[in-house]
Amino acid sequence: KSLGDIIQRAIDFTLQGTGRQYIIRDEFGYLCCRDVSKLVTNAIIGNVSLLKDYSYKESIDSDVYNSVKLYKDNKDTGRREVYIVKDSNNQKRWGMLQLYQSVDGNVTDAQAREKAQQLLTLYNRISKKLTLHCEGVIDLEVGNGIYLQITDIPGVVFRQVALITKIDDKLIDLFIECFKKDKIFTSRDKEIIKDRELITKLFDYYLKYGTILYTKRYSKKISFLCSLKINEIIEDAEAIKLIFDEDKYPEMNKYIKTINKDSNYIVLIGVNKNFRKRGLAKKLVKTYLQYYNKKDLVFSDIDNKYSLKIFKSLNFSIKEVNKNYFIAERYKMY
Repeated sequence: KSLGDIIQRAIDFTLQGTGRQYIIRDEFGYLCCRDVSKLVTNAIIGNVSLLKDYSYKESIDSDVYNSVKLYKDNKDTGRREVYIVKDSNNQKRWGMLQLYQSVDGNVTDAQAREKAQQLLTLYNRISKKLTLHCEGVIDLEVGNGIYLQITDIPGVVFRQVALITKIDDKLIDLFIECFKKDKIFTSRDKEIIKDRELITKLFDYYLKYGTILYTKRYSKKISFLCSLKINEIIEDAEAIKLIFDEDKYPEMNKYIKTINKDSNYIVLIGVNKNFRKRGLAKKLVKTYLQYYNKKDLVFSDIDNKYSLKIFKSLNFSIKEVNKNYFIAERYKMY
């Protein structure tokens, strides 16, 4: 068995035997085993606190059992000994949902029956999944506990601690978060910031014809960089029309037609407002240069003094500055 399987098996046995839940998670490049009871935060999420929307689902399709059947092979008698515990009431409600598992041959009958009861206590309950859409929460990660206060689900009231099992963190949401209050960006591209379908299409092009880099704090993306390979996107008229529209971005459209087609074009850099002025944008550009330092690199952006400073510090040559854009180049470095 792989090391991961062995660790997961140990975590499962610990949960079954003690009721204590542990997880393995990535913490800045290190795999750490954590007791989830120690990861409960002070975050309160509910009808009047950070919650924008939610969905709720109850299910008995996964990890739900109302009968537990354990067995061990008795080497002395040559017989298989079986231990069964069940909840007859829930079997009438759901039908039989049985967990069938072996136990070590050295355990006593009392220990086997005790384990069967522990497993039934653990799994004889409806699985509940709550998906939350929150804004303004940036420091949570998988494994953290949060306090729920949700009272408008028919027949259910959540006033309890809940475990985060997944964080769905989309670049589209980060894009909106970065630019929704940017006066220069919204004055020029105000229709984009309100159109998720259009933003999705843009990011599809960035993925298809270029590169997307991002940084994370815990489980949340906080900054990103998008680039395009000119020799690939130049053949897609629809993509060119959307990203370098001649009527909307005349300077960019004109410049793109004149540069070396082997160039890479850094289209966009965004940093969450809570993490600005910490060097994240420069770090993204430096990381990008490590992989593409043998090609012409160009960047054009709205008149942004901070961006201008970053690119000057990284040996970009500033070719043009006007009221809408500055254009910077960095040539092949062998």
